[in-house]
Amino acid sequence: MTIPVADEEAYRKEAKQRFDWVNQSIMKMTLEVYETATMVDLVRLKGGIPMRNWQTGVFVNAASSENSV
Repeated sequence: MTIPVADEEAYRKEAKQRFDWVNQSIMKMTLEVYETATMVDLVRLKGGIPMRNWQTGVFVNAASSENSV
Protein backbone atom coordinates (compact mmCIF):
# COMPACT_ATOMS: atom_id res chain seq x y z
CA MET A 1 0.00 0.00 0.00
CA THR A 2 1.36 3.42 -0.94
CA ILE A 3 0.27 6.57 0.85
CA PRO A 4 0.30 9.58 -1.47
CA VAL A 5 2.35 12.59 -0.33
CA ALA A 6 0.76 15.97 -1.03
CA ASP A 7 4.05 17.90 -1.21
CA GLU A 8 6.97 15.59 -1.93
CA GLU A 9 9.59 18.37 -1.78
CA ALA A 10 8.42 19.53 1.67
CA TYR A 11 8.30 15.91 2.83
CA ARG A 12 11.87 15.25 1.68
CA LYS A 13 13.09 18.46 3.33
CA GLU A 14 11.44 17.55 6.65
CA ALA A 15 12.66 13.94 6.48
CA LYS A 16 16.24 15.11 5.86
CA GLN A 17 16.08 17.53 8.79
CA ARG A 18 14.84 14.83 11.15
CA PHE A 19 17.45 12.38 9.86
CA ASP A 20 20.14 14.99 10.54
CA TRP A 21 18.84 15.54 14.09
CA VAL A 22 18.97 11.83 14.84
CA ASN A 23 22.33 11.45 13.14
CA GLN A 24 23.82 14.18 15.37
CA SER A 25 22.26 13.01 18.64
CA ILE A 26 24.46 12.21 21.61
CA MET A 27 22.65 8.90 22.11
CA LYS A 28 23.40 7.78 18.55
CA MET A 29 27.06 8.74 18.84
CA THR A 30 27.32 6.97 22.21
CA LEU A 31 25.73 3.81 20.80
CA GLU A 32 28.15 3.84 17.86
CA VAL A 33 31.13 3.94 20.22
CA TYR A 34 29.96 1.77 23.13
CA GLU A 35 27.24 -0.24 21.38
CA THR A 36 24.40 -2.03 23.17
CA ALA A 37 26.21 -2.14 26.50
CA THR A 38 25.51 1.57 26.91
CA MET A 39 21.76 1.07 26.73
CA VAL A 40 21.91 -1.84 29.16
CA ASP A 41 23.83 0.34 31.61
CA LEU A 42 21.37 3.24 31.26
CA VAL A 43 18.37 0.97 31.77
CA ARG A 44 20.11 -0.70 34.71
CA LEU A 45 20.72 2.68 36.37
CA LYS A 46 17.01 3.50 36.12
CA GLY A 47 15.97 0.13 37.54
CA GLY A 48 14.31 -1.01 34.34
CA ILE A 49 15.96 -4.39 33.88
CA PRO A 50 13.01 -6.80 33.40
CA MET A 51 12.68 -10.01 35.35
CA ARG A 52 11.55 -13.04 33.38
CA ASN A 53 10.53 -11.00 30.33
CA TRP A 54 8.51 -8.51 32.45
CA GLN A 55 6.38 -11.33 33.88
CA THR A 56 7.50 -10.75 37.47
CA GLY A 57 8.32 -7.03 37.37
CA VAL A 58 11.70 -5.34 37.33
CA PHE A 59 15.02 -5.78 39.06
CA VAL A 60 14.55 -3.25 41.88
CA ASN A 61 18.22 -3.26 42.97
CA ALA A 62 19.60 -2.85 39.46
CA ALA A 63 21.10 0.57 40.24
CA SER A 64 23.20 -0.91 43.03
CA SER A 65 24.51 -3.72 40.84
CA GLU A 66 28.28 -3.78 40.55
CA ASN A 67 28.09 -5.26 37.05
CA SER A 68 28.19 -1.97 35.19
CA VAL A 69 29.50 -1.93 31.66
